[in-house]
Amino acid sequence: MILAFDIGNSNINLCFMKERTVIQQFRLNTDLQKTPDEYAVSIFSLIKLKNLDIGGIDAVLISSVVPPLTAVIDSLAQEHFGITPIIATVEHNHGLKLKVDNPYEVGIDRLMASLAAYSQFKQECIIVNFGTATVFDLVSKDGGFLGGVIFPGIRLSALALHSGTAQLPQVELTRPQLAVGTNTITCIQSGLFYGFLELTDGLIDRLKKESFPNGAPILISTGGLGRQLSAASRHQLAYQPNLIPLGLYILYERVVKKIF
Repeated sequence: MILAFDIGNSNINLCFMKERTVIQQFRLNTDLQKTPDEYAVSIFSLIKLKNLDIGGIDAVLISSVVPPLTAVIDSLAQEHFGITPIIATVEHNHGLKLKVDNPYEVGIDRLMASLAAYSQFKQECIIVNFGTATVFDLVSKDGGFLGGVIFPGIRLSALALHSGTAQLPQVELTRPQLAVGTNTITCIQSGLFYGFLELTDGLIDRLKKESFPNGAPILISTGGLGRQLSAASRHQLAYQPNLIPLGLYILYERVVKKIF
């Protein structure tokens, strides 16, 4: 069994995994003020609540886009699990060919999600991550990471709309029945949900035409509101909530178990 930490800007996703399958998972708020011991208290409380046997952990892997927290979770793993974690980087033998200007600029979450997608299907992929940022990544048929698109996520956009205006309220992020809102709240909800939905569908069309004009790429989504947006999309977006932890498990197979 491995313990995979997916450290994002909004949440930390912890997954206990066996053979690429999530046995148990927990989600914590990303908090830069917490110490390793404070995170350990939260994690071990959840472990106890679920009666989870953690005696069989063989490795701890970390994907992090929050550098200050990488060291915190590294320390937690060493002090409380007795394991020096594998911190995923672009330099690991992940098997993807990084066909971008500067591989060291690629967020490790993007790389792990792309690794997970390509390892499952071994063909062209477009991966959409609906996280704090909304990120599109493309992988070619031969395993080339081609780059992608990054723009603000739906929750970040909602926060910017509220904080940047005098009268617009914060709203629950949900799908309205109709695109035309009849009050301020439903107008904002419609703008956020249907705006991001049309943006997603339009970008997929553009990316397919631009990068895979003669192919039929696999479309995969993950992250926060990915399930709702994927279900509403006119494209067949396969939603996989634990795509990044799966990428970490595949990296573990390659780096530790030498399974390619």
